[in-house]
Amino acid sequence: MKTNFKLAIAALTIILFAFQASAQNNIPQVDAGVTLQYRSETPDGQEIKFPIDIVQNDDDGMVMNYTVIMGPNSIGGQFRVTCEGIEKGEKMNWGDLNPGEKRQLAKNETIFMFSQKFLDEIKANKSAEYDGRTYKLAQMPAGTEVSFGDKAVPSIYVEAADGGPKFWIMDNKKYPLILNSTGNDRGPNFTLANITVTLPKGE
Repeated sequence: MKTNFKLAIAALTIILFAFQASAQNNIPQVDAGVTLQYRSETPDGQEIKFPIDIVQNDDDGMVMNYTVIMGPNSIGGQFRVTCEGIEKGEKMNWGDLNPGEKRQLAKNETIFMFSQKFLDEIKANKSAEYDGRTYKLAQMPAGTEVSFGDKAVPSIYVEAADGGPKFWIMDNKKYPLILNSTGNDRGPNFTLANITVTLPKGE
């Protein structure tokens, strides 16, 4: 018990140090041991909470446990994203959620993020392809900048050339997380409200 507690404190110290070091650049740490606090709304305006715990992030890819909470009801499952998808994915996985499912994404897919390749291309060329659509880098609408608390999050804003969805994306070269979206016709619109440190659980 004492050993587990000491290990938990040591792990938390490492995570907090990395989180604080990254926060100095206003770029939140995205790694095992943090929770992505997503939220969405039903068509009638009811809030949906969608916390995602990153439980693994290594050479085998990223493993994320999720919970969908709507009122007193909740379901959970897992996403497994490949390193290839994170690096050079070309499409988003918009499949319906199945309670308890451990979903292995294809090597060309991401979820809740775009790929590193997409971020590099759209910043360099002002245009890039994803999900079979052309996206254009655009001026972010005034007043829509993303902040966690009082800290602005470095981000870019992209619009589908066909007038479809618009995305606010974290300007993080390793993990271009979706921060906000509107007009999504292939899945729900959602917002990343915060990134928090998850306390390791001892036995």
